[in-house]
Amino acid sequence: MSPDFEIRERILNHARTRFFQSGFSKVTLDEIAGELGMSKKTLYRFFPSKDALLQTIAHGMMASTSREMEKIAASEKPFAEKLADVMMLVSRTVGQISRSFIVDVQRFAPDLWREIDEFRSKVVIQRLAQMILKARGEGLLRSDVNEIVLVHMLILSIQGIVNPEFLARQPFSINDAFHSIFKVIFEGALTDEARTSVRLFDASLTTFSWDRL
Repeated sequence: MSPDFEIRERILNHARTRFFQSGFSKVTLDEIAGELGMSKKTLYRFFPSKDALLQTIAHGMMASTSREMEKIAASEKPFAEKLADVMMLVSRTVGQISRSFIVDVQRFAPDLWREIDEFRSKVVIQRLAQMILKARGEGLLRSDVNEIVLVHMLILSIQGIVNPEFLARQPFSINDAFHSIFKVIFEGALTDEARTSVRLFDASLTTFSWDRL
């Protein structure tokens, strides 16, 4: 691993955390350079502008999520475990992003926001829909449940609940939030037979710490 690569990754990792937590508009490149103990000249050598840094972070997040979604979909795990893996992946991404960051990107980088929104619809939601359609084909999903509505329920539940700003004001943990989302949505959406296997899988989640996300 070259020194330049390591420096670039340090910048990206630190800037990602700062942007996601505080918002894009409230963080300057000067602050990032100072917090990393490097000169502004060094930082500007890798990222000539804050927009370039933001774009690199967003594109990296989308590429990583896409790879992980493909890996999960291709695995031989049972449907319930695949679904839990997808929920963990989505939460790992959504859960670290503050409302301030989303608002800033929409306001100050509208073209990039359109890319992110298109990725959300074409990759994340579409992949979840494919998984749930497969579950229907395997007789796991109730016939009266609309799979597209189910997908959006999952996404909106994660977006609305698993984020630092919301969780900070609540008495429950991220573990509690995930167990509730998983149980409420899938206790109602799956067939009686499928529900049994999901209950068994959900019971095994009591030993898993979602906080590691």
